[in-house]
Order: sequence, then structure tokens, then C-alpha cells
Amino acid sequence: MERNIILYVGGFELPDKNAAAHRVVSNANCLQGLGYEVIFIGVNKEKETLYTPKTVEGFEYYEIMYPKSFLQWVTYISSIYKVKKIIEESKIMTKIDSVFVYNFPSFALLRMLNFSKKNNVRIFADVTEWSSEKTIAVKSIIKNFDTFLRMRFLHFKVDGVIAISAFLTNYYERKVKVIQVPPLVNFNNVKWKVLNTNNIVSNEYSFFMPVLQVPE
Repeated sequence: MERNIILYVGGFELPDKNAAAHRVVSNANCLQGLGYEVIFIGVNKEKETLYTPKTVEGFEYYEIMYPKSFLQWVTYISSIYKVKKIIEESKIMTKIDSVFVYNFPSFALLRMLNFSKKNNVRIFADVTEWSSEKTIAVKSIIKNFDTFLRMRFLHFKVDGVIAISAFLTNYYERKVKVIQVPPLVNFNNVKWKVLNTNNIVSNEYSFFMPVLQVPE
């Protein structure tokens, strides 16, 4: 059976509730142009749709509840149980070629690395940030440690990194396959037609060819 599904997982709210949503949808349009079927697993601050996917801009989209309490937040950054449940219920495991994780928490990423290796699935990290919080609150301390572990160690264990900037590209390219993909837009989408597009990069399929090993 052909593996042509890319599972894109992260803290984005489709269709356009945060900046992450714009990035992953634009990237997905490129991946679709290369012949892949992209399925999203994002978040929702009101309700989950674990087993009843939506369709957003032509893509299948599942939602996990965004954490509201500290305990829910700890579970969110350390577990991939719900991701695995979606895969199981939708019966797509044997069709998955790759998993793309968008700014994924380190403990959950470690589990995803093990899951991908066990199931012979490639895993790529879409990296757009390297931030730290300057407070001493417990949540901030955990988040800073999470960022440190992810950026310094775990991203070097994935099959490839998709970096948004030259800074991140230069940092990662010494140890792992990396491509630089700036923010993209789909000029065929009406919401972008009102913009001055002189400084915006349109969707370009070839960005992803080196890391996915797709021939031109």
C-alpha cells in the first residue's frame, strides 16, 4: 500500500486563528503539490473533534482540546495519546509517509520520535521560534526547560528540520538535514489578494524536495 499521507501536528488553530495556522496551511499546499495528502491535527480552545474531522481549505482536520488547567497543560506537553488515538480510529497508520511536528513540546516529541521509529515513519520538525520566558513562575521554568531540550537535543534526532529563518538554518545544518522555508502564501486564495505582495514569497513546491527526497 502506498504511503502518501503527511500528518501535520501542532498547536495551530485552523483556518486562521493564529499565525501558525497560516504557515502550516501554506506548507501543506506545497506538499499537496508534490503529491502528498496532508492531514492536520491541531488544537481548539472550545471543543475537541477527535473522531469527527472537519475539512479546512480542502484538508482533513482533527482538533485536540487546548489545555485550560495546569494539569491539562502538563498532559498536553508530555503525551501523544490523542494523536495515536486519531491515527487508530481513522485507520491511516499504514498510509503515513511522514509526520510533521510544528514547534512540538519536547516530552511529546520524544514520544513521537519513538512512535515514528517503531512504525517506520519519517518525522520532520517545523521550527519557527526559539523563545524563552524571563519569569520564575513554575510554568515558565518548565517551558524554558522544554524549549532548551527540544532545540538543543531532540531536533537533531529528527529526519529533517524545516526552519523559518537563516538563524535557525545555520544552527541546525551542522548536524541534521535542514531546509529554510520562509512564510509562504497562496496567491490563489482570495484573502491574500488585497496585500502588497512585493515582499511575500508564494508557495513553491521545490522548497520541500531536498528534505523529502522528491525528484524534480
